[in-house]
Amino acid sequence: MIQPTRLRVMLFLTAAAATALSFALNRFSPQEHASAFSVAPNSQRMIAPEGNRTIVAFYRVSNSGSRPLTFGRTSTTCGCSLASISPKCIKPGEEAVITIQGTPPPSGEKTVRAEVQTDDPNGKSVILDLTMVGNAAPPFVAKDSGPVHFGEVFERPARQTFWIVATENAKDAPWLSVPQSSQELSLDGGMVEEKIVGDLAFRKYEFSVDLEVPDSPGTYAGVVKFSPPGQPPHEVKVQAVFRSAVFAIPPVLYASSAPGEPSPEFVVRLKSLNEGFSLSVKPPKNSGDSLEVRPLAGEDDSAFRVLWRGSSSETTTRRLVFTTNHPKMPEVVVPLTIKGTGITASR
Repeated sequence: MIQPTRLRVMLFLTAAAATALSFALNRFSPQEHASAFSVAPNSQRMIAPEGNRTIVAFYRVSNSGSRPLTFGRTSTTCGCSLASISPKCIKPGEEAVITIQGTPPPSGEKTVRAEVQTDDPNGKSVILDLTMVGNAAPPFVAKDSGPVHFGEVFERPARQTFWIVATENAKDAPWLSVPQSSQELSLDGGMVEEKIVGDLAFRKYEFSVDLEVPDSPGTYAGVVKFSPPGQPPHEVKVQAVFRSAVFAIPPVLYASSAPGEPSPEFVVRLKSLNEGFSLSVKPPKNSGDSLEVRPLAGEDDSAFRVLWRGSSSETTTRRLVFTTNHPKMPEVVVPLTIKGTGITASR
């Protein structure tokens, strides 16, 4: 026969064990570790629409938990895509929409993964996949070296190169021919490299651009246009700035003068950036006692000191004409202005 005291102890231990077991079952219940949300769908594959290089995909996230669910930072695995979500917080039973917008490759496919952080008690994020499929049919230009910048052009020949990589059907002959030249611009070149992958050929073309250099300063802005069969034209911009074959530094001389002040003096240097050309310059003739132009001591014959000895009471303008040995620029004109104030300088 069980004693009453021992019976009470056994009943107490049994109750304690049952309570502990119940707590453990609740503490480690699978429902507590399940995500507080569900996603539909979690993966999509989309083909770029005709004439539109942008793909937009929508995903729905439902709050299947028992408390509000808040969304945080969004990110994607590729700079070609962007993810957003609205609204930022949903109550149990409500839905939010995640939007992924991306730029597909011209052909083939690319998969990007988006992640949206949440305050899910289990620390889980929303993970979504989007496979983007390009719709361009070969041939098409995949990439190029960018605009052709000549910079400042001083002499002939002015030449630069650029390259283009095109994706084409391997069975077709190279289509990227040299465009027709213009009066200012001419091209030469063709395919320099080819790689065959299945039915596709990846071909690299290289072209030389020759730009006609005018005799006077100015700018040039044009395009080289390629026309893939059945595809929109592809353009490569060409830009240049033309400088004079010979130029003066500074190009203009200006000073103010008042009685009692030192007479204005300037230093003028004539330059030619034509490689291999030896520039020789003769100064303009001195104009009476008011203006003196003489070679700058210790330098070559293209540097001069300009001294004004004229009146300080009125404004005077002159044209200093330097004579050069350059066949394209036999003369370089440097304007000179002396602004006379007519006011005696204070001592």
